[in-house]
Amino acid sequence: MDEAEPRVPDPTGLPEPPHAPEAPTSDPKDPKEPPASPEPPTTPKPNESAEEKDADTSSPRETSRSDQAVDEEAVADEAGTDRRTDDDVHKKGDRGTFPVDIEIGGETVRDRFDRWDPERLAMPRPAEPEVSNAHPGERTEASDRPSLDVRTGVAYIAANKDTRPWLAPAADCEPIVQSVYASIDQSEGHGHIRHGAMGSDDLQARRVAFNEDPAQTDPVKREAGVDGLDQTKQHYCGKDSTRVHDATALAAVYVMAAEHPKVRAVLDGPFDENVQPRDLVVPIRDLLGPDGHEFCSGFRLKDWPEAKSVRKEWLQAKRTGSDLSGLREPEVERIPTFEGGDIKIVFKRNVEAKRYGIYTLFPRPFEE
Repeated sequence: MDEAEPRVPDPTGLPEPPHAPEAPTSDPKDPKEPPASPEPPTTPKPNESAEEKDADTSSPRETSRSDQAVDEEAVADEAGTDRRTDDDVHKKGDRGTFPVDIEIGGETVRDRFDRWDPERLAMPRPAEPEVSNAHPGERTEASDRPSLDVRTGVAYIAANKDTRPWLAPAADCEPIVQSVYASIDQSEGHGHIRHGAMGSDDLQARRVAFNEDPAQTDPVKREAGVDGLDQTKQHYCGKDSTRVHDATALAAVYVMAAEHPKVRAVLDGPFDENVQPRDLVVPIRDLLGPDGHEFCSGFRLKDWPEAKSVRKEWLQAKRTGSDLSGLREPEVERIPTFEGGDIKIVFKRNVEAKRYGIYTLFPRPFEE
């Protein structure tokens, strides 16, 4: 489920990631503990499931919105959100930090981070160094692929976090977390953009209330409902907007998913460009442990599906400058818990590489 004029995206629907900057010649300093920061879901793809299109897509049916301002504080009050500034939500300890030393399935999450390989999820990795001083058979830091990936990933985050704000929450995390984020960002997926740790809760509440896309970096276009990943479309959100609001936890979801048997069955299976794999759901506890649901959050429209019509009517009236006094305004509520919930994983076809990969993923609350 951002500042200067965004570039028109390529046909994949995502802004082209910048080239990875040159890796620093020395190891990055140990960063601070990652701050708890509550991200912003999905652009419609021809190969997405019907459920995904309704729950997390853009819709060409919506018309452009007017420039009339929305009372954000009133929205926050109704949604029960905390009206915190971005500085507030990035403060350490706000919601706690995901513990990478917890054990899941007999191994710690850190163990999985240590053997992270982006190619297992069909994601790009930093380029090989142009020059190496290593002698044949000698293992040095420069010839150590994981160490190089980490250094290059840290450099990538540092160079791009200001223009690609969804990377900013990872900047204070451990180097390996930054490396994971860098690979995700250079792939064609967007789980870290709409469903990660970027920004405050208000972004999620306004997404589901007013179809405002957190991935849209231009605030005027965001309020106008322009999709952030495809500037030619109006953004559409389904009945809820959810995310993993801690950067380390989101990176852990990808790292753990890379080794999960269900995910591997899809990614290691035979590729057919005419076949789109079914969406997959994995319990949150399988990927983040028994308390992993505490790192998931989101909002939903009250009284769905009636609320869908209420929102559509209200937005159409607002965009045309009509009188809103007699109309019911969209109402949202915080999802109380994600305990017992799952992570939904949506796959993509990479025809060029003849492989399947992860297009997006996001948490879903348990529903009886």
